[in-house]
Amino acid sequence: MAGDRQPRGDAAPGRARAPRPGRWARLRRNLDALRRDPRAAGPLVRGAVLDIWSTRGGGFYGLGYLVTFSILEVRLIVSNMYESDGVVSFFTSEIIDYVLRLGVQSFVNGVLALIWPLLLLDVMDVWALPALLAGYLLFEHLLRARLEAWFPELRAAKLQRRSRGD
Repeated sequence: MAGDRQPRGDAAPGRARAPRPGRWARLRRNLDALRRDPRAAGPLVRGAVLDIWSTRGGGFYGLGYLVTFSILEVRLIVSNMYESDGVVSFFTSEIIDYVLRLGVQSFVNGVLALIWPLLLLDVMDVWALPALLAGYLLFEHLLRARLEAWFPELRAAKLQRRSRGD
């Protein structure tokens, strides 16, 4: 899953990093962990969410990306639920969709989430600019310190990016 990614630049100078397990191997490992202990879902989801957020900068833009991506994914799943004939057909179609269509749609949702300020501009028209400015100021002056206290991984990722010069 996304929470299993190793941060870039973690290998010692002159040494290559060990290859990261493939997507299916990570998925299987995470499913095995959930089967052994269903309480592992919380840390897995938390890790995936923080990984997505930190790869987009860990700040206001990254939070906007995360919220937009989450909304688009929830809308995709809910629309698939309404289109199905029942519970069994929903889960069957979701499994097939995950393998075939959902991967492509998730990619499209990821691209749309990258341009979330433009989507906001489309929805709010001219009021999006003051809303973005207010959101940014609110985030920087009131929320960032609290969020970094709750999620120290964000601060660590930010410090690592600064040390690499990103």
